[in-house]
Amino acid sequence: EQRQDIKETLAGLNERARIFEATRGDVDVDVLFDLHRDATTATRRHGHIQQEKIGFFTFEGEAVDVDTLGRVLDDLPENVYRAKGFVVTRDGTKLLNYVFGRWTLEETDAKERTQLVFIGKQIDTIQETLLEKLKGCMPKE
Repeated sequence: EQRQDIKETLAGLNERARIFEATRGDVDVDVLFDLHRDATTATRRHGHIQQEKIGFFTFEGEAVDVDTLGRVLDDLPENVYRAKGFVVTRDGTKLLNYVFGRWTLEETDAKERTQLVFIGKQIDTIQETLLEKLKGCMPKE
């Protein structure tokens, strides 16, 4: 009954939002980020509709230096809305959550490779630069 009340409250806030039941946020990433769809949002400016392309890209790599990664995350531009994934560090694997300039790393038992997804408006314009910065987070051996 409590779940149904929560669903109804959420639907009242945003009737178009999809609601997923999950335990501790365990939702398939492809479903969560709708990675198999070309997402576009419409905004109204001065009486006409302008399309804003929302895109994504992924990064995979080995262990990263947390301090260097932190500087990269702190310097992300405003058009990067979200980043999420697994980060392998010398202290084990962490779950990265980045939302509009704020980020956290949480303990997790998952994954043995760094795997991240970045989501934002016109993100393709910074993709190559950001991928180079992310590669720079991996310590040279």
